[in-house]
Amino acid sequence: MLKTEHSAAAIRSVIVKTPAKINLFLAIRGKRADGMHELESVFLPLPDLCDTITVTPIHGREPEITCSHPQVPVDSSNLVYQAAIAFAEEAKIPPAWHIHIDKKIPVAAGLGGGSSDGAAVLNALEEITGITLGDSRRHQMARQLGADAPFFLNPLPSLARGIGDKLDPVTLNCSIPILLLNPGGLPVSAGWAYQRIRGSFDDLMEISSIPLLKAMWEGDLEKIARNTRTRFNEPLLQKIPLLQMFFDFLRNQDSMASHVSGSGPTVFAVFNSEEQAAAAALKAEKEFSGNVWTWHGAARASKNTANSLR
Repeated sequence: MLKTEHSAAAIRSVIVKTPAKINLFLAIRGKRADGMHELESVFLPLPDLCDTITVTPIHGREPEITCSHPQVPVDSSNLVYQAAIAFAEEAKIPPAWHIHIDKKIPVAAGLGGGSSDGAAVLNALEEITGITLGDSRRHQMARQLGADAPFFLNPLPSLARGIGDKLDPVTLNCSIPILLLNPGGLPVSAGWAYQRIRGSFDDLMEISSIPLLKAMWEGDLEKIARNTRTRFNEPLLQKIPLLQMFFDFLRNQDSMASHVSGSGPTVFAVFNSEEQAAAAALKAEKEFSGNVWTWHGAARASKNTANSLR
C-alpha cells in the first residue's frame, strides 16, 4: 500500500549520489526456464565512485532526462526514464520530473551504473513526492529495471543469488584497496557475456563463495584476494585482448588479485594499500596512454547485522 507523507520535499529538487559496484565473486549455477541464469555473486559497493542524480519537478506529462555523458541515451531506453514511468504509474501521478545524471561510472562497464541510476531514481522520487512504495514493491520495481538494480536500493556488501536479485547483506571487517582499469570505448553488454557461458556451469561443491565471505568476516585482506573469482574472465579476454595486457600489468604491480567485474570489460585489482593502488593507477595511465580509464579507492568496512555463510 502506498503511503503519502506531506512535506516540503514535494516542491524542491532532490540530489542523490549512487555508487558503482564490483563483483568480488561470480559463479554461474545454471540456466532458468525464462532464459536467465542462476548465479551466486558477492556484490561490493564503491562509495567513492558515484553518479549524481538530480530530480526536479516540472510542468508536463513525461520525464525529461539529461546526462553529462554524450553516449548515454536520454529516451525511454534509459533505466532512469523507465524508473520514473514505473513510479508514476504506481503512484497514479504524472511523471513530471526533470532528471539529470552526472555520470562518473563508465557506461556498460560491468560496474552497475545504469542499474544504480535507476534504483536511485526510485529512492529520490519517494523523497520528492512524499509517497512511500514499501520495501516489497520498491524491490519488485527495481527488479523490473535490471537483475542487479535491487542491490542499489540499499547498497551494502551482499551475497546475491537467483539472477542477482536475492540479496543477503554480509559483513566486511576491513577496507579493500581497489584499482579499476577500463578500456575506454569498448562497452560490453551483459547479454553478450552470458551467451558465452554455453551450458557450462559452476558446481556448488567445487566453487563456493563461503571462503570469501569468511575472509570478509575475518577482515583478512590476503584471504579475500585469494578467494575472488569471476566466470567472465575467459570470454572477455577473447573479445578484448587488451585485457590480457591489463592483467599482466597488474601482476607486475604486485596486485593481490585481478578479475573482470561483472560482465566486464572493467578489470578490478585488489592491492595491499590505497597508496599502492594509486601508484599503479598513475603507471597504468602512462603505460596505456589514451586506451585506459582508471579509478582507485577502497571498499569500506561495513559491519552488517547479518552474515550469510549458510
